[in-house]
Amino acid sequence: MDELLQELNDGSAQLWVAWKEPRDAVVRQAEAVLVTYIVVSKAAKVCQLWLCSGTDRENWKHHMGTIEAWARHEGCTALEAVARPGWKKVLNGFKLTHVILEKRLV
Repeated sequence: MDELLQELNDGSAQLWVAWKEPRDAVVRQAEAVLVTYIVVSKAAKVCQLWLCSGTDRENWKHHMGTIEAWARHEGCTALEAVARPGWKKVLNGFKLTHVILEKRLV
């Protein structure tokens, strides 16, 4: 967590928050959060969608357009997401190119 906070503070990671519509002017609750990184390699500059969590996805998934526009403005040529296969249905325009296999060590 400390490393993530440092990356957010120094600008190497970006925090995106979708807020619920407040019931009153005082209380605001996050409906979703997403952390992105821009990764630069010899081949490309890519915006990686890293941590994403939220509720009521239909209320906030349209904000992906804002993130796409921001990534283009930053010179990125692609967005990448490592996610469960079900996210392919949500992230319009993404195609499944890789699968991450994980083995838990006990």
